[in-house]
Amino acid sequence: MLYYFDMDQTRPEEFGYDYTMNLCSAIEQLTAQEIASDEKKFTYKSTNLRYALERSLYFNYANDDLLFDIFGQWKMGDLPKKIEVEDNLQKKLVSVVCKCPEERIVIIRSNIAHRFKIALKFIAKFILRLGIDDTISGIRKSLNRRIQKNAQYDVLFFVLNERFVKYMKPVFDILPVRCAFITHDKKTESFLSREKIPYVKISHFLYNFTRWSQDDCWTKRFRLLEDYDILHDTIERIHPKSVALVEGNAPIYEVVNQICKKLGIQSVCIQQGWSPIVHNGFRNMTYSKMLVWGEGFARDLAKYNPQQKFVATGNHIIEKITVPKVPKKSNEKIKLGFLPPMQTKILSQKKLDKFMSLVPWATNEFKNAEIRISQHPTISKNERLEKLSEYDNVTFMSSLTHTLQDIIGDNDIVVSFYSTTILESIAAGALPVIVNLTSMPHYFPDVHAMKAGIELKSVEEAKKILRGLVSNPEKISHFNDGMEEFRRQYFYAGKEQAIKNMRHSKKTFWPKKASYSYFQTVLKTNLMP
Repeated sequence: MLYYFDMDQTRPEEFGYDYTMNLCSAIEQLTAQEIASDEKKFTYKSTNLRYALERSLYFNYANDDLLFDIFGQWKMGDLPKKIEVEDNLQKKLVSVVCKCPEERIVIIRSNIAHRFKIALKFIAKFILRLGIDDTISGIRKSLNRRIQKNAQYDVLFFVLNERFVKYMKPVFDILPVRCAFITHDKKTESFLSREKIPYVKISHFLYNFTRWSQDDCWTKRFRLLEDYDILHDTIERIHPKSVALVEGNAPIYEVVNQICKKLGIQSVCIQQGWSPIVHNGFRNMTYSKMLVWGEGFARDLAKYNPQQKFVATGNHIIEKITVPKVPKKSNEKIKLGFLPPMQTKILSQKKLDKFMSLVPWATNEFKNAEIRISQHPTISKNERLEKLSEYDNVTFMSSLTHTLQDIIGDNDIVVSFYSTTILESIAAGALPVIVNLTSMPHYFPDVHAMKAGIELKSVEEAKKILRGLVSNPEKISHFNDGMEEFRRQYFYAGKEQAIKNMRHSKKTFWPKKASYSYFQTVLKTNLMP
């Protein structure tokens, strides 16, 4: 039985879920209002960047302290008569999120910074009159032509970082056509170069001058115009048949998607993870196709993405979709995996610390169990946890050095919250125990209701449940039917079959075969001494 907070007794830090949901709705309402007054408000070079902007607004303000504090005051009925914000955009968001008139909101800004901005505007207009903007853009295009050396590829894989290169590589390797990676990130480009993976170089020559000369607007503020200009020229020149993207929620993915639409190129988005809150990053998607792990994800996303076409192909990272591996021998250790989540407005630091207290407790409580700890790569080191490395029954794992299969594949039980690995653990045969210490009603999709896992609302309940499972592992098998039904709905196939599905599906818009000149290039490369 899940426990729900009494809102009358809720502290400001526990408004995280309500804040996030209100913010998502407010962003959509705000952009709709702006377009109602100017239908081309978010159009750049005949390309609609509205939904790229909505993604930018969400990721910029989802963990914004000022906006969150104002929202908390509003929820508690303690909103001041004069609300101080930093700029006009924040003013508009506060007005919509907290349903208060803009007259009550005052912009507090630095006079020095404001004057500096005015001076930059003046210089920018002067540069624009001189035509330097077009000159620099022309030079950059010329440099791209030179460094790209008339590159020809059938499929471009657009990635943001090294982790996503590794995620896309199995799909990259199986396509029998000319493929290359493309990125606007210099670190990722260096990684591709070191690993000798085909990629397309992109020039960023003097882009600051170009950006300064552009008119001030929200799309410029979040660097969407910069992303557009840097990528459009290259994608247009190479003009692949398809552009593959991973995850699909970042603003720049929507920029690439809109570039592809403009140029008549297919965009194929491949699911990489899952958010239990379908925020603006996963709304209003319009890729040519989105490849998802199972029909359940397509169903859960369809409500927020009426124009998106989904294809269930499976998860190409999980080695094998399997049933729980309950220890059968009396001397066989049970494996307990802890996957600490990131701190957000939904999961405050105080709540996160409380969750983390389960790890040292389990280490001391279950001497005969193997405790496996894996932290998200973006989480800084935790000295309290690192002290646990002295224990013989503790193993530390990292997604930077271990595969997903290494991290979750061997576990019998996985303890986490707000993590994609909750769902992936079900596919890999590990029972998820969700410790939901937030105001979020329940994890979505509701694995607890489907009897595919256990969701609890307190550390005390978690300790009680874990004691019962570790002392009697056969209880894990009680969830077999629920986990099997969940796998059927949400995980169409494991690695080997998923890759085959991605390669051979007629619905994915991959080119069916490479040109003759491509095979000539491959033969020359392989036969050269």
